[in-house]
Amino acid sequence: FFLMIRRPPRSTQSRSSAASDVYKRQVLKLLKAAFDRRLIFTIGTSVTTGANNCVVWNGIHHKTSIAGGTACWGYPDQTYLSRVKEELASKGVTPDSLNL
Repeated sequence: FFLMIRRPPRSTQSRSSAASDVYKRQVLKLLKAAFDRRLIFTIGTSVTTGANNCVVWNGIHHKTSIAGGTACWGYPDQTYLSRVKEELASKGVTPDSLNL
């Protein structure tokens, strides 16, 4: 999972705050719980190839690139964390369900 929780080199200014890092770590824990509950993938029709009975994403979006923006399923994407939390909640994976 790419959530970009990295420390910048000491010579650069950080655009991240402690609060946003806590939020990112919470989303990471929710994604892990969804994976453990087998909610990340399902069997279905591939959007890319059209093939049936393939392992496909199950409605919880993931970043598959650290660059390229939303057009390439990467960062930067200002609304990703809030969107993925909504998608996780629709599958029953919430901070309350994990006692976070």
